[in-house]
Amino acid sequence: RTRLGSLTLTARRLVEAGVRYVTIGQNSWDHHSKIFPQLKTKLPAFDAAFSGLVLDLEQRGMLDETLVIYMTEYGRTPKVNADGGRDHWPRAFSIAFAGAGIQAGQVIGSSDKIGGDVTDHPVSPEEIAATILHLVGINPQSHFVGRDNRPLPYVDYAQPIQQLLS
Repeated sequence: RTRLGSLTLTARRLVEAGVRYVTIGQNSWDHHSKIFPQLKTKLPAFDAAFSGLVLDLEQRGMLDETLVIYMTEYGRTPKVNADGGRDHWPRAFSIAFAGAGIQAGQVIGSSDKIGGDVTDHPVSPEEIAATILHLVGINPQSHFVGRDNRPLPYVDYAQPIQQLLS
């Protein structure tokens, strides 16, 4: 019974009602100071909400048709700063995918021992976009028409991350 738990329950109900795209936004993960006291309560709540949503969708027979993603815009610095926090770090971060044909139980890629740099199987933002598009039934190489009536590609050349697909 947390705010995030309520949001994931609402998300599941919206998907059940036929809504095709739901975003749960939490702007409280930007810990530039005092990270450890904040994460002491936030991490268990996130773990319960995320895993609860995936389990709930699976039990209701909805997971195969629903794509669940946990993703942020940045990773965090591998070292704690002087204020006891971690700052933005675009060189390495994690994303979790579930449902919609994702092959479960995999870890793709790795970072160095401090989580500072990708050491195996780097993935580009375009590959992430191509994977999401593919999983929701849109050909990543197709085009949409922009406001100026020009065809624009969803992604230029990237392909979906094949290891994720069943």
